Amino acid sequence: MNQSALYLFYLLSGCLIIHMESYVILEQYHPSGYDRIFSALLFLSGALSFLACSLSDPGNFLDANNLGDPIPSFYCSKKIHLNCAGRISHTSLDKHLKFYPYDEVIFHQNDKCSTCQMLKPARSKHCKYCLSCISRYDHHCFLLNNCIGGYNSSYYLAFICANATIAFHSFYISKQRGKRGLFAAFITSSNMKTF
Repeated sequence: MNQSALYLFYLLSGCLIIHMESYVILEQYHPSGYDRIFSALLFLSGALSFLACSLSDPGNFLDANNLGDPIPSFYCSKKIHLNCAGRISHTSLDKHLKFYPYDEVIFHQNDKCSTCQMLKPARSKHCKYCLSCISRYDHHCFLLNNCIGGYNSSYYLAFICANATIAFHSFYISKQRGKRGLFAAFITSSNMKTF
């Protein structure tokens, strides 16, 4: 199963479980609708940040609409979602070559990527899963099925923050449910008459 679909399944099922199970007990003692609204907003922020990360350009140098040099034939793969009719964009590459200065320690001027045979901008790296050079490459995220690079790192940070907030909110709700559930069970058992 695709990791992206698995994430969306866990996000949706987790929010549904919290809505159906926990809020029934919590609303008996704390009857405001703010918890449900906050949970729905968290679900929406998690889903939107996921889509923004997985669909955004991480900073690769390929442009399918530009008529630059054709991509080498070994670059195309059936497993990769890249458009193999794409072309190397000279304007995009020139722009990326000027972003960061070469330090001549790790990044040397006029170095070429050994895989795609084009000039390698400073602070870029070739992703072996996407088969593309990425500006400010951080990592390839299998959950998002996309690289994290210079163009989508802010979306990725929003994705991490949204998921951390969802986790903390779920922990809070489960702790409140545990307290309220035990309290409700104690009250109902102590009020029962024995015959």
